[in-house]
Amino acid sequence: MNVLVTGGSGYLGQFLIERLLTLKEVNAVHYTCSSESSKLPENVHEQHKRRLVCHACDFETGSGIEECVEKASKGEYLAGDKNLKLVVNCTALSQPKQCEENEEKACKVNVPTHLCQVLMRKYEGSEKKVPLLVHMSTDQVLCGSYSNTREDDTRENAFEPINAYGRSKKYAETYLLKNYDQNALIILRSSVITGPQPPFRRVDRPLFLDFIAKTCPPNTQGRNGEGEENEEVKDENAVEFWTDEFRNPVSRIDLTEAIVYCFEIFVGLRRKRDVSMFLFEEEGERSNRTPIYHAGGPERLSRYDMVTIFCNTMRASKKRAKPAVKSKTTSFCIASVVRTPADISMDSTKFMKILRNGVQLKSFQEQVLDSTTVYLSAVLGNSR
Repeated sequence: MNVLVTGGSGYLGQFLIERLLTLKEVNAVHYTCSSESSKLPENVHEQHKRRLVCHACDFETGSGIEECVEKASKGEYLAGDKNLKLVVNCTALSQPKQCEENEEKACKVNVPTHLCQVLMRKYEGSEKKVPLLVHMSTDQVLCGSYSNTREDDTRENAFEPINAYGRSKKYAETYLLKNYDQNALIILRSSVITGPQPPFRRVDRPLFLDFIAKTCPPNTQGRNGEGEENEEVKDENAVEFWTDEFRNPVSRIDLTEAIVYCFEIFVGLRRKRDVSMFLFEEEGERSNRTPIYHAGGPERLSRYDMVTIFCNTMRASKKRAKPAVKSKTTSFCIASVVRTPADISMDSTKFMKILRNGVQLKSFQEQVLDSTTVYLSAVLGNSR
């Protein structure tokens, strides 16, 4: 069987490709990128030979998507042309400022109309069911006025996004629920995804934990070493971290393993341990629930909370970080062109119980330890 990861050269996409390549049942992993320059390095392709296939696609216009799906549905040593069993849609225009400046483009890229239409058209009238489609959504579809929002929350305007990025992702959810087979659909609303730099090529944006590490360098001398700093003496150029914006940072490991788990159930490689789990129920068994899951981590944290946990875990000083209330910071309010929701924390109980079979999701402290970059690895090595 074959699988397809759209946006495979992006952050989460690379971790998914790495994990899917370990499955012996997967004949080939196909992935899309926006251009030849964003393709994964040639040495990665050489290492995996014919098991890794790249397709240049434009999700704004739909160019290349039908050809990509056709090729991914076939394969050497595979009979027929419907061998595509999993599609993970990681493609997104996710920079909020870019979305705000061109909301029409954001909607064209973030709402996978072309991909959905190609898949449904290909399997129309076929005895084989459409591939499992895992669509990566975001906590930005929430309004930001409530804490620990559930998927079935009935509070007023709970799912009314306040910026262009959130609106485009909410449109995508609505479109897929209406136009794709819900027995083969999972929508994951993720929060901040933590992890190290991806395995094949670095992403061209700063990772949040790397930014914290540069702001608050870990102490390599131990807690009582010469590198210990007086926390009471704050740097006059200290970086502000908001105390009034809340999210649920989630480990890239938890996300990738959940996706693989669902895939294995969908194609029959694994049985559901809990028969009452809402995963791919037959139409007669389906209730009024939808295949949307809040895929956040277990903790509701502000950015300053995250800095505090990082510093405690990595023996770092908070001297260069200071708490700030975003809603009272005049300079930010004037300079900002994008409205950001204050509290988009999510209740991810359904995700944990159903997709992860009750396995405890990684705490932020565990995520910090997992996310050691080359720089942090060196620091840890010196401090042990």
